[in-house]
Amino acid sequence: TNSIGIAPTRWLAKFGSDTCEKGGIVVLSRNNLLGYLKGRDLIEAWGIADRTAARLHLLGIRTLDELMMCEPHALKRLLGIRGHELWANVNGIELAPARLATPVEQPKSIGHSHVLRTRTTDRRFYQSVLMRLAERTGRDVRTRGLEAQGLFVSVGLREGGYYGKNVTLSRSLTGGDEIFRLGWRILERLIGSYTAQSFAIGVFRLRTLSHQGCFWAQPRKDAVYAAMDVLNDHFGEETVHWGTLHRLAPVHAPDRILFRKTVSTSTPRSDLMLKTGTEQDLVLQDE
Repeated sequence: TNSIGIAPTRWLAKFGSDTCEKGGIVVLSRNNLLGYLKGRDLIEAWGIADRTAARLHLLGIRTLDELMMCEPHALKRLLGIRGHELWANVNGIELAPARLATPVEQPKSIGHSHVLRTRTTDRRFYQSVLMRLAERTGRDVRTRGLEAQGLFVSVGLREGGYYGKNVTLSRSLTGGDEIFRLGWRILERLIGSYTAQSFAIGVFRLRTLSHQGCFWAQPRKDAVYAAMDVLNDHFGEETVHWGTLHRLAPVHAPDRILFRKTVSTSTPRSDLMLKTGTEQDLVLQDE
């Protein structure tokens, strides 16, 4: 069941859809925004995790309405440009310019991201969160009748910096387990001994599902995906799920609106990629 947020900015519209009840609609405007934010915990907002919330506490800011009313210069002194961005987000100020796209029938990329609520070096926890994001991505791809031949993944580190890679593939992806497996192979090397604080994973080079490529035919796995989709559509998300997700609480990587780009076919290829600290293209050899 989808929830809908309507607001003057993309960030507020996403926040509204994330925080309203399942299947509900929330309309945010300057007249009701302060009241809607009043008393809400800082970490309800996308992009604010425990560490950032703790720093905001130093200014006496503990709720989103207090963040909205804070002096932006104080936030910038504390958090740099990120502080100004947080203030602008909750005040309904659009910082990123809107991009007009020529009409196209399918997105150029589909993916999901999450700021971790728990700071840990537990690799099993990382894998569970990434699997949830990857499975949602796979579900979105299959729902649209698409397949992907490119994957991007990135990690934000507590020690500082965002690192990621873009990967071109010799075969198509539709399954969350495949997206997870390839993404984790990359992330495991990028994280190393550091502590992850955010993940993003998605796919690009999308095309209409062709059912071609007999060398890569996997009818059994496609049947599993189809059966899982039917059950989860009917009984609710993750009624049937991959073992890597077992016992991961819903609070981690909760159901959010996916991010995707719909751009003109004349847009340079580099603009279709996630902007990361070590952006690269490489061909991943199939196992």
